[in-house]
Amino acid sequence: MIAIKGELFESEEMTAVAEEIRTTPEDVELVVNSPGGDVFVGLDIANAILNCTHKVTATVETIAASAAAVIAVACDKVKVDKNSIIMLHYCWTIAMGDKQEMEQQAKAMETIDNVLLSIVSEHCKDPEGLKARMDAGDVWLTGEEFAELFDNVELVEIQRPEEGKKAAYGGLGEYIAKLRAEISTLKAAKEEPKPEYKISEELKALLEVKM
Repeated sequence: MIAIKGELFESEEMTAVAEEIRTTPEDVELVVNSPGGDVFVGLDIANAILNCTHKVTATVETIAASAAAVIAVACDKVKVDKNSIIMLHYCWTIAMGDKQEMEQQAKAMETIDNVLLSIVSEHCKDPEGLKARMDAGDVWLTGEEFAELFDNVELVEIQRPEEGKKAAYGGLGEYIAKLRAEISTLKAAKEEPKPEYKISEELKALLEVKM
Protein backbone atom coordinates (compact mmCIF):
# COMPACT_ATOMS: atom_id res chain seq x y z
CA MET A 1 0.00 0.00 0.00
CA ILE A 2 1.23 3.49 -0.91
CA ALA A 3 0.04 6.51 1.07
CA ILE A 4 -0.19 10.08 -0.19
CA LYS A 5 -0.99 12.21 2.85
CA GLY A 6 -0.56 15.90 3.58
CA GLU A 7 0.49 18.57 1.10
CA LEU A 8 2.16 17.59 -2.16
CA PHE A 9 5.55 19.18 -2.60
CA GLU A 10 8.79 18.31 -4.36
CA SER A 11 10.59 15.82 -2.17
CA GLU A 12 12.38 12.48 -2.24
CA GLU A 13 9.27 10.90 -0.74
CA MET A 14 6.99 12.03 -3.59
CA THR A 15 9.60 11.10 -6.21
CA ALA A 16 9.77 7.63 -4.63
CA VAL A 17 5.96 7.31 -4.78
CA ALA A 18 5.92 7.99 -8.53
CA GLU A 19 8.85 5.63 -9.11
CA GLU A 20 7.28 2.84 -7.08
CA ILE A 21 4.07 3.11 -9.10
CA ARG A 22 6.01 3.08 -12.38
CA THR A 23 8.10 0.03 -11.51
CA THR A 24 5.68 -2.04 -9.43
CA PRO A 25 5.39 -5.71 -10.44
CA GLU A 26 1.85 -5.96 -9.07
CA ASP A 27 -1.42 -4.06 -8.59
CA VAL A 28 -1.19 -0.89 -6.51
CA GLU A 29 -3.34 0.13 -3.53
CA LEU A 30 -3.12 3.89 -3.06
CA VAL A 31 -4.44 5.81 -0.03
CA VAL A 32 -5.05 9.52 -0.66
CA ASN A 33 -5.71 12.10 2.03
CA SER A 34 -4.31 15.38 0.73
CA PRO A 35 -5.36 18.99 0.09
CA GLY A 36 -3.08 19.09 -2.97
CA GLY A 37 0.00 21.18 -3.59
CA ASP A 38 2.60 21.39 -6.36
CA VAL A 39 0.86 20.69 -9.68
CA PHE A 40 3.99 19.17 -11.27
CA VAL A 41 4.41 16.74 -8.39
CA GLY A 42 0.76 15.75 -8.83
CA LEU A 43 1.15 15.35 -12.59
CA ASP A 44 4.27 13.22 -12.16
CA ILE A 45 2.35 10.79 -9.93
CA ALA A 46 -0.77 10.92 -12.14
CA ASN A 47 1.30 10.11 -15.25
CA ALA A 48 2.98 7.26 -13.40
CA ILE A 49 -0.51 5.88 -12.68
CA LEU A 50 -1.66 6.32 -16.28
CA ASN A 51 1.44 4.53 -17.58
CA CYS A 52 1.37 1.76 -14.98
CA THR A 53 0.91 -1.68 -16.51
CA HIS A 54 -0.94 -2.89 -13.40
CA LYS A 55 -4.25 -1.85 -11.87
CA VAL A 56 -4.11 1.13 -9.52
CA THR A 57 -6.89 1.57 -6.95
CA ALA A 58 -7.14 4.70 -4.83
CA THR A 59 -9.02 5.09 -1.56
CA VAL A 60 -9.86 8.67 -0.60
CA GLU A 61 -9.96 8.82 3.19
CA THR A 62 -11.12 12.38 3.94
CA ILE A 63 -10.02 14.72 1.17
CA ALA A 64 -8.48 14.69 -2.28
CA ALA A 65 -8.25 18.25 -3.53
CA SER A 66 -6.48 20.03 -6.37
CA ALA A 67 -3.48 17.98 -7.58
CA ALA A 68 -4.42 15.16 -5.18
CA ALA A 69 -7.84 14.89 -6.83
CA VAL A 70 -6.15 14.57 -10.23
CA ILE A 71 -4.05 11.72 -8.83
CA ALA A 72 -7.19 10.00 -7.56
CA VAL A 73 -9.23 10.27 -10.78
CA ALA A 74 -6.25 9.05 -12.82
CA CYS A 75 -6.54 5.65 -11.10
CA ASP A 76 -8.34 2.69 -12.61
CA LYS A 77 -10.67 2.62 -9.61
CA VAL A 78 -11.40 5.07 -6.80
CA LYS A 79 -13.12 4.25 -3.51
CA VAL A 80 -14.74 7.08 -1.55
CA ASP A 81 -16.94 7.40 1.49
CA LYS A 82 -20.10 9.53 1.32
CA ASN A 83 -18.36 11.96 3.69
CA SER A 84 -15.19 12.22 1.61
CA ILE A 85 -14.47 15.58 -0.05
CA ILE A 86 -13.06 16.07 -3.53
CA MET A 87 -12.14 19.37 -5.13
CA LEU A 88 -11.16 19.88 -8.77
CA HIS A 89 -9.88 23.12 -10.28
CA TYR A 90 -7.36 24.60 -12.69
CA CYS A 91 -3.86 25.45 -11.54
CA TRP A 92 -3.03 28.78 -9.96
CA THR A 93 0.15 30.59 -9.09
CA ILE A 94 1.69 33.75 -7.69
CA ALA A 95 3.70 35.61 -10.32
CA MET A 96 5.59 38.83 -10.84
CA GLY A 97 7.32 40.52 -13.77
CA ASP A 98 6.55 42.65 -16.80
CA LYS A 99 3.59 42.15 -19.10
CA GLN A 100 5.51 39.80 -21.40
CA GLU A 101 6.42 37.58 -18.47
CA MET A 102 2.81 37.65 -17.26
CA GLU A 103 1.58 36.65 -20.72
CA GLN A 104 4.06 33.77 -20.85
CA GLN A 105 2.96 32.66 -17.38
CA ALA A 106 -0.68 32.71 -18.47
CA LYS A 107 0.12 30.63 -21.58
CA ALA A 108 2.05 28.12 -19.48
CA MET A 109 -0.86 27.83 -17.06
CA GLU A 110 -3.27 27.31 -19.95
CA THR A 111 -1.13 24.41 -21.17
CA ILE A 112 -1.10 22.87 -17.68
CA ASP A 113 -4.88 23.33 -17.39
CA ASN A 114 -5.43 21.50 -20.69
CA VAL A 115 -3.43 18.54 -19.37
CA LEU A 116 -5.33 18.56 -16.06
CA LEU A 117 -8.66 18.68 -17.90
CA SER A 118 -7.60 15.80 -20.17
CA ILE A 119 -6.83 13.60 -17.16
CA VAL A 120 -9.98 14.37 -15.17
CA SER A 121 -12.20 14.02 -18.27
CA GLU A 122 -11.05 10.47 -19.03
CA HIS A 123 -13.54 8.77 -16.70
CA CYS A 124 -16.00 11.65 -16.38
CA LYS A 125 -19.58 10.90 -17.45
CA ASP A 126 -20.16 14.56 -18.39
CA PRO A 127 -16.80 16.06 -19.45
CA GLU A 128 -18.33 19.16 -21.04
CA GLY A 129 -20.38 19.84 -17.92
CA LEU A 130 -17.30 19.38 -15.74
CA LYS A 131 -15.28 21.74 -17.95
CA ALA A 132 -17.99 24.39 -17.63
CA ARG A 133 -17.95 24.04 -13.85
CA MET A 134 -14.14 24.23 -13.71
CA ASP A 135 -14.19 27.27 -16.01
CA ALA A 136 -16.44 28.93 -13.44
CA GLY A 137 -14.19 28.12 -10.47
CA ASP A 138 -13.42 25.42 -7.91
CA VAL A 139 -15.61 22.31 -8.10
CA TRP A 140 -16.34 20.85 -4.65
CA LEU A 141 -17.90 17.39 -4.50
CA THR A 142 -19.07 15.04 -1.78
CA GLY A 143 -18.22 11.37 -2.14
CA GLU A 144 -21.72 10.68 -3.46
CA GLU A 145 -21.48 13.46 -6.07
CA PHE A 146 -18.03 12.27 -7.08
CA ALA A 147 -19.33 8.73 -7.62
CA GLU A 148 -22.21 10.02 -9.72
CA LEU A 149 -19.90 12.06 -11.96
CA PHE A 150 -17.13 9.50 -12.64
CA ASP A 151 -17.48 5.95 -13.94
CA ASN A 152 -14.38 4.66 -12.10
CA VAL A 153 -15.55 5.77 -8.65
CA GLU A 154 -17.17 3.41 -6.14
CA LEU A 155 -19.00 4.65 -3.06
CA VAL A 156 -18.00 2.62 0.00
CA GLU A 157 -18.54 2.89 3.73
CA ILE A 158 -15.52 3.39 5.93
CA GLN A 159 -15.52 0.68 8.56
CA ARG A 160 -15.35 2.04 12.09
CA PRO A 161 -14.82 0.03 15.30
CA GLU A 162 -17.90 -1.01 17.20
CA GLU A 163 -18.46 0.74 20.52
CA GLY A 164 -17.79 -2.42 22.49
CA LYS A 165 -14.51 -3.00 20.71
CA LYS A 166 -13.41 0.58 21.30
CA ALA A 167 -14.23 0.28 24.99
CA ALA A 168 -12.33 -2.99 25.27
CA TYR A 169 -9.30 -1.47 23.55
CA GLY A 170 -9.44 1.57 25.83
CA GLY A 171 -9.64 -0.66 28.90
CA LEU A 172 -6.63 -2.67 27.76
CA GLY A 173 -4.65 0.50 27.13
CA GLU A 174 -5.45 1.86 30.58
CA TYR A 175 -4.54 -1.46 32.20
CA ILE A 176 -1.18 -1.63 30.41
CA ALA A 177 -0.36 1.99 31.31
CA LYS A 178 -1.19 1.30 34.98
CA LEU A 179 0.87 -1.90 35.00
CA ARG A 180 3.85 -0.13 33.47
CA ALA A 181 3.72 2.58 36.14
CA GLU A 182 3.49 0.08 38.98
CA ILE A 183 6.35 -2.06 37.66
CA SER A 184 8.49 1.05 37.18
CA THR A 185 7.86 1.97 40.82
CA LEU A 186 8.91 -1.51 41.97
CA LYS A 187 12.07 -1.36 39.86
CA ALA A 188 12.97 2.06 41.26
CA ALA A 189 12.56 0.71 44.79
CA LYS A 190 14.55 -2.41 43.80
CA GLU A 191 11.77 -4.64 45.05
CA GLU A 192 10.81 -8.02 43.66
CA PRO A 193 7.50 -7.94 41.78
CA LYS A 194 4.55 -9.24 43.71
CA PRO A 195 2.94 -12.51 42.49
CA GLU A 196 0.14 -10.59 40.74
CA TYR A 197 2.77 -8.96 38.53
CA LYS A 198 4.08 -12.28 37.23
CA ILE A 199 2.89 -11.74 33.66
CA SER A 200 2.79 -13.86 30.55
CA GLU A 201 5.20 -13.48 27.66
CA GLU A 202 2.33 -12.14 25.52
CA LEU A 203 1.61 -9.32 27.97
CA LYS A 204 5.31 -8.61 28.30
CA ALA A 205 5.34 -8.05 24.56
CA LEU A 206 2.39 -5.66 24.85
CA LEU A 207 4.23 -3.67 27.50
CA GLU A 208 6.99 -3.03 24.97
CA VAL A 209 4.56 -1.46 22.49
CA LYS A 210 4.60 2.35 22.29
CA MET A 211 1.10 3.61 23.03
